[in-house]
Amino acid sequence: MGEPRRSIGDGTWEVGVDIEPGLYVALNVTDGYWERMSSFSGDDSTIANDFVSSAEQVMVEILPSDRAFKTVDCGTWEKRW
Repeated sequence: MGEPRRSIGDGTWEVGVDIEPGLYVALNVTDGYWERMSSFSGDDSTIANDFVSSAEQVMVEILPSDRAFKTVDCGTWEKRW
């Protein structure tokens, strides 16, 4: 198993395994969705989410206590710190 990614696209990513916690930024998002999750199952796993209709920059802080991060149609997220 390699190092967690610092850049991600569409998918559901496990925090601490697939991606590092930290501040992530996506640029020029149109009609995207992101979600911080406390688990991989159930509708009550959402910690925070947003439907982004149009934004030059979207920032999300993924915490070490988050279980997963899901993103759809937001382009590439880059870890800033």
